[in-house]
Amino acid sequence: MSDIERGERRVAAVALISAFLLRVVYAFRYRVDTDEPQHLHVAWGWAHGFVQYRDVFDNHMPLFHLLTAPLVRLVGERADIVPVMRLAMLPLYGLMLWCTYRLGRRLFSARAGLWAAVLVAWLAPFFRCSLEFRADDLWAPLWLLGVVIAVEGELSPARALAAGLVVGAAVGVSMKTSLLIATLVTAAAVAAAFRPERPGMRWLAALGMRALLFTLGVAVVPAALAAGFAALGAWDSFVYGTIRHNLVPAIGTWRRGPVHLLLFPAILGLGVSAASILARRTPNAALARRRVVVLLGAVAYSGALAGLWPLITREDYLPFYPILAVAAAALAIGPLPGRRFAWVPAALLVLEVVNQITGSPPWTNRAAEQKSFLADVLRLTRPEDSVFDMKGETIFRPRAFFWGLEYITKVRLERGLIADSIPEMLVAHETHVATLDCGQLPPRGRRFLAEHYVPVGSLRVAGQRVRCVPDRPTRFIIGVPGVYRVVEDRSAPTPADAGAGAPSAGALDTSRVEVDDEEVGSGRFLSAGSHELRASACSAPLVVVWAPAVERGFLPVATSGEEVAWHRP
Repeated sequence: MSDIERGERRVAAVALISAFLLRVVYAFRYRVDTDEPQHLHVAWGWAHGFVQYRDVFDNHMPLFHLLTAPLVRLVGERADIVPVMRLAMLPLYGLMLWCTYRLGRRLFSARAGLWAAVLVAWLAPFFRCSLEFRADDLWAPLWLLGVVIAVEGELSPARALAAGLVVGAAVGVSMKTSLLIATLVTAAAVAAAFRPERPGMRWLAALGMRALLFTLGVAVVPAALAAGFAALGAWDSFVYGTIRHNLVPAIGTWRRGPVHLLLFPAILGLGVSAASILARRTPNAALARRRVVVLLGAVAYSGALAGLWPLITREDYLPFYPILAVAAAALAIGPLPGRRFAWVPAALLVLEVVNQITGSPPWTNRAAEQKSFLADVLRLTRPEDSVFDMKGETIFRPRAFFWGLEYITKVRLERGLIADSIPEMLVAHETHVATLDCGQLPPRGRRFLAEHYVPVGSLRVAGQRVRCVPDRPTRFIIGVPGVYRVVEDRSAPTPADAGAGAPSAGALDTSRVEVDDEEVGSGRFLSAGSHELRASACSAPLVVVWAPAVERGFLPVATSGEEVAWHRP
């Protein structure tokens, strides 16, 4: 780092240390993305003997979940598991910054590498997305590390094999690595065309050997994972979860028609034009090829995402941002004399810090709701209780409905490719706890949940609101068999001395319940179907509710905008 002034080093050190410290704060305060509990639920499944894809739904590659499962088991069932596991992502964030520095140093200078690491560390979309607990936090650094290994020196057979092994591990985390490989190969072909090696049989043979070793390296981890799932008897589930489930015609950007596909060649064409200028201005042919491969590969990847990939998410760009930072740092310090403080990247850093802080103020706690929700799940349920949620947000409990209700699954449900069997699964698993109503639920399942569950704070439990008419029997419907109690409806206005929420004087008319129903403690077992309730007196509407919820301090309440449906004979 001899070309870096002492002042620059100090600024960079302060910026990097501050970024790490701020990430610790954000780990406990930044809003929780729905993908984070989903990944935690899959890792929890591995930690408790469930097999991914076969026993627990997922549509990602499994390496990230396998590696984090021991840590999830060690951390245990706690409401703050999301921020704790976010802290575990800090080393991967550090690895990405290190890879960014190494790429900048190899392609341009140590100064460019240092500023590239600083700039990407504070780049808001990179900072926030890499903060979350998600598989992409491992995928991006593995890919970057593979690129670093490949370009650090002459591509020897050993180096080609090592790069392939690391890239293969990235494949084990995400299938999006296939797109990265394809665009990098495209960039390599362009680089070879711009600054070709002397043709010859020896050169072609050497290139073929390195390509073969790289390919063999890439295949190692995916092959090991495939063999493992085959040994577990989950081969078909593995193939479906990682490939077939995600291949749905006319989904996402694929619905936009053939014109949308022109984005890729347009972006690629611009990238090739810039790469030709870069190649001409780089005297060293080997260095020119490395620069073109890395920078054009990133541009081609962004173009392929925009024009070819069906579903584009924030995390897809994680491996792109470090290369962008390398290019930005090189441009920012390029025109400046070597022994002058880099004011341009320093100014960019200030803008990034301001954007990060104002865009997501660290003094605002937006993670508290998720922590409170998980605390309710742990209080209300026991490890053996199944739950209904969207895609694993309850984390620590088996899910009654196998399919995670992410975007692709919802499209498959809408097209009839997956059956909406939510009611049957809730009954079969005797699931008494569910998350609150959501407009993204499939219609049939949503109706069943609305009719046979009542809100208790941030969750719903099996139960039924009943119109109370003193000394007259009232019929109600139980959807999920279980032990139930009768309580007053806390959401209804009551006299000041009514004692809302206390167990009411209501009693189940044993002459009108099925013969297999029996008294259990202070509640009564009710099978699915029609029952009657008779109350000698009542000061408020009544709720027949899953008895363990009452015993654990959860009583029915109304939620804003809730519609109460009364069931009459």
